[in-house]
Amino acid sequence: MNLTNTQNEITRALRIILTSLIILVAQLAFMGTMSAQSLKFGPRIGIASSPFDVQDIENINDIAVTFQEGSPEYQVGAFARVALFGVFIQPEFLFTTASASYLVEDLKNGGSEIFDEQYYHVELPVMAGIKLGPIRLQGGPVYRLNLGNSSDFFSAEGFSRRFANSTVGVQTGIGLDIGRKLVFDLKYELPLAAASDDITILGQTHTLSNRGAHAVVSMGISF
Repeated sequence: MNLTNTQNEITRALRIILTSLIILVAQLAFMGTMSAQSLKFGPRIGIASSPFDVQDIENINDIAVTFQEGSPEYQVGAFARVALFGVFIQPEFLFTTASASYLVEDLKNGGSEIFDEQYYHVELPVMAGIKLGPIRLQGGPVYRLNLGNSSDFFSAEGFSRRFANSTVGVQTGIGLDIGRKLVFDLKYELPLAAASDDITILGQTHTLSNRGAHAVVSMGISF
């Protein structure tokens, strides 16, 4: 992974996120003491459709870069939920990973090669909404922090790769509580601002990908 240029920023951001999450969960737990039924928390896993919005490079210095495929985004983490006065707040803390591959072609001399990448993030959605029986209607912001990436471009001569440190989006969707334990969520995420991942080929920089809109399905167990 290439963490040299962003290690200090990531460390500071993680401290802020973790501190905020601890404070928020503590507040939810305090409010949850008002009712034994109002507080839920537990682990969760999820999978999202491919989040890649890629702009293929047709020719930069006789090099073409074409997106081949991207994996779903896999998520694992925890959630907490407190319900008060007919509404609920549900913060989540998730580690996510996804991968992608690109076809790199030498248009001048011929030849091609597949370049692979892997992405690692921490994600913090905060949902708010209402319950209608077992069904939840919800929406809220989501913050994502780049923990690091591995890429074949890092070691390839003439290439340089830069990834956005963080992104902000909004999620909306529905949830379903089955019994007292199982929690399901179906959400749709939209980016709120462009945060491009760039590639430099022999001195020329081009936007290669952005985080696009995508669907998220997750399941949790509440305690």
